[in-house]
Amino acid sequence: MPPDFDGLAPTELRREAERQLGYAQRSSYSPEETLEFAARLMGNGDIGLARSLLKRKVDTAPKGLRDRFHERLALATYKDPELRDVDALNYALDFVTGGETEPPEAGEPDAYGIPAAILKRLHAVTGDRAYLERSLRFYETGWLNLKGRDPGAHYPGVNAAFVHEMLADEVGRNQEEARHHLVQAERIRRDVIEVIRDGPADEWATCSMVEAQVGTGQASAALETLEAAADPLARKSWEGETFVRQLAKVVLARLQTDPDDDEALAVFGTITDLPADSPADRVRLTTHAAGLANRFGVALSGGGFRASFFHLGVLAAFAELDLLRRVEVMSCVSGGSIVGAHFALHLRQLIEEKGDRDITQGDYQAIVEQCIDSFVDGVTTRNLRLRALSPAGWWHRLRRGNNLSTRLAGLYDRHLFSGADPSGPSDRPVQSLTFSPAGSDREAAFNPKRDNWSRSARVPIVILNATSLNTGYGWQFAATWMGEPPIPADDRIDSLAYSERIYYEYLKATDVPSLGVAVAASACVPGLFPPIALDGLVEQRTVRLVDGGVYDNQGTAALLHHDCTAIFVSDASGQIAHSDRPSRTRFRSLLRSSSLSRAALRSRGFGELAALEAPRLPVWYAHLTSGLAPGRRSFTAGPDYDYYTPGEGDHEGWAEHPTALTDYGIPREMQHALAEIRTDLDRFSSTEADALMYSGYSQTLRALESNQSSVFPVAPRQKSDTWRFCSMADVMAAPGDAYDKALSTLKKGRHRFFRRLRRA
Repeated sequence: MPPDFDGLAPTELRREAERQLGYAQRSSYSPEETLEFAARLMGNGDIGLARSLLKRKVDTAPKGLRDRFHERLALATYKDPELRDVDALNYALDFVTGGETEPPEAGEPDAYGIPAAILKRLHAVTGDRAYLERSLRFYETGWLNLKGRDPGAHYPGVNAAFVHEMLADEVGRNQEEARHHLVQAERIRRDVIEVIRDGPADEWATCSMVEAQVGTGQASAALETLEAAADPLARKSWEGETFVRQLAKVVLARLQTDPDDDEALAVFGTITDLPADSPADRVRLTTHAAGLANRFGVALSGGGFRASFFHLGVLAAFAELDLLRRVEVMSCVSGGSIVGAHFALHLRQLIEEKGDRDITQGDYQAIVEQCIDSFVDGVTTRNLRLRALSPAGWWHRLRRGNNLSTRLAGLYDRHLFSGADPSGPSDRPVQSLTFSPAGSDREAAFNPKRDNWSRSARVPIVILNATSLNTGYGWQFAATWMGEPPIPADDRIDSLAYSERIYYEYLKATDVPSLGVAVAASACVPGLFPPIALDGLVEQRTVRLVDGGVYDNQGTAALLHHDCTAIFVSDASGQIAHSDRPSRTRFRSLLRSSSLSRAALRSRGFGELAALEAPRLPVWYAHLTSGLAPGRRSFTAGPDYDYYTPGEGDHEGWAEHPTALTDYGIPREMQHALAEIRTDLDRFSSTEADALMYSGYSQTLRALESNQSSVFPVAPRQKSDTWRFCSMADVMAAPGDAYDKALSTLKKGRHRFFRRLRRA
C-alpha cells in the first residue's frame, strides 16, 4: 500500500525523511513515491532533505523516470538556501543540460527555465557576470522558441525580462548597454502580457502577468488582474516566496524609474496583505519590498565588552531607521556574541507577544533601550572576569569539575541574560534563541529560512561563531543546531574532515549546551581562557572550541553563507596599531605576529566583501578607526615619492587639531582613545560604555543616511532623545572640564590593570 504523504503533518514529514536518510536505512519507497515525497518536502520548506533524498535515488531510478529525477534534483539543488557549493551547482546544471553549454533548440519551459535559474544562482554565489549572461541566453531562447506554441512560454519570457533588468543594474543604469537591456525588458514584458491575455490562465500565468504589468508601468491593470484571480501562489511555500521576492525587485526597479508610482506599491501591498493608503504605509511597503529583494545581514565583531557596547550603539541607530525589522541574519563573534544573544532574548519577547503587523518602530526602540539598560547594569557594576578568577570561582570549578570558561558561561547567564529573560531557567539552553511568533498557525515550528519572507517583522537567524581547534574551521551555534558550516574542504589545499551539523532535537537534554556555554565558546580568547570541550557528539572526536575571532573576527563569512545580499559590518575588534620600533624579544614578537595574522585575516574578509560590493551587494561599515586617516613615513635617503598626501585628520595632525571632528561628529582624539580601549571582559565605566555606544550610533547613522543604496532604501529616521549615551554629544561638543575628564578616562581605558593610578 503506498504511503499516505498527505496524512503526515510537517514535523512527521521531516521525521520520515530523516528516517529514510539514516545511515543504515535503505529507502523503502518506489521511484514514483520518492518523487512525490520530495515534492511534499519542498512544499514544506525542507528543500535540503528533498535534495538529499533525490540524490540518493537518482542513480537507481528507471530510465523512464531518470529525466524527472534529474530535473527535480536540479531544482532542489539551486533552491537549497544552505548550498553555496559551485561544484554542486555545476553538477546540477549538467543534470539538466547533458553537459551542453548552450540552450536546446526545442523543449518544454523547464528545459530552459531550470538551467537558467541555476546559472542565476551561480551568479549570486560567485558574482561572475558571465553566469548571468548565459542565464539570459537560456531564458530568451526559451521565450523565442515557445512563444505562440506553448502556454508556459510566459515563464522563460518574464524571467528573461527580469535578467535583462539585472544586467542593467550590473553595469549601471546610465550606461548605453544598460539602456539596451531596459528596452529589451520592456519589449519582452509587453509581449508576455499579450501572450497570457490570449492563452489559458492559471496561477503561474497570473503571477507572470502581474509582474509584467508592474514592470511596464501598468500597475492599475495589475490590480485588476489580482481582483479577478484567486490568491496567486502568495501563501504557498517556495513557489510563493520566489514570486513575491522577484515581484519586490520589480517594484523597486519601477520606483527607481517613477518614485511616485503608488499603484506599483499598491500591487505589492495587495500581495503581502499590507495597507498602502497613507505616506507612512507607502514607506513601510517600500522598505518591506527592499527587505524581500535583499536579505539583510548584520555582522557583530569580536572585541570583548568594548565591542559589545559599540554594537549596542549600532542597534540603537538601526531602531531609529526601522532596520531591526529587516535583519534576517545576525552573525556574532566573541563580544558580539555576548550582546547578540542578549538582544535576541529581548527581541524574542517582543516577537512572541505582538502580532507581525502590530509591531511598530517604537517597539524596537523600546527593546533596544531595555537591552542597553540591563547590559550596562551587568557590565558597569560587576567585573565578570574578576568574579570568574575569584576564590569562590576556583571553588566552583573544583567542586563541579568545570574550568574558567564554563564558570564565565554561568556568569553570563546569571548577570547578563537573566536581565533579558528573567523568567528563563538559570542555565537556559541555546534553544532560547528559537522564536515562536505570535499568531503563527503552522503545524511545524517556525523556521526563519522558510517562513521569514511572509513576515514584515523578520525573525533573525542568530549565529554565534567559535573556532574548532580540531580542524581550524569555524564552529557555529544557532537556535536549532551547531557545527561547522557545510562547506566542503578544497582537496587541492587540504583534506580535513569537517564536523557535520548536529541538531539539538537528537541530543539528550544534558548534551545540549547552554546559551552561556555557546557565548563563552565564542568569546574564549586563546591563552586567557581554556577551550570549551564538547565530548561524545562527533565520531572519534572531542570538539574543543576557542574564540570565533581566530577564524573570522568580523563574522562576515556566515552572512555570505546565508545568502545575505545587503550587509552591515559593525567592527569593534582590536585593530592593529602602527609600531615605530617593534620589540626584538621572542615573546613580544610572537604576540605581534599573532596580531598581524588577525589583521591579515580581517583584510581578506573585507576584500571578499569588496569584490561582491555594489550594485549587487550593498555593504556598510562602522569601525573604531573610521575617520582616522593613516600617516606615512618617508625614507631617510632618496627621493620622497608623494604617493599619499596627509590631511589634517592624520595621526601627525592631532597635535595641531586635537578636537577636529570626524565626519560623524566625534573629535578625532576621542575616537582614537576609543579605538585603543582594552578588549577585555572586565568592568567598564559608564563613560567608556556611553562613549563606545555613541560612536557606534553616530557612525551607523552617518553610513546609512549618507550612502543610501537604490536597491536597499532605508526608512526616514525617527530620532529618539531617550538613549542614555546621548549625553556624550554635549560632552564631546566643546572642550571644557567635562570633555577633559571624559578624554582622560578614555585614554586610561587602554590599560587592563591599575587604571585609576595611571596618568592620561
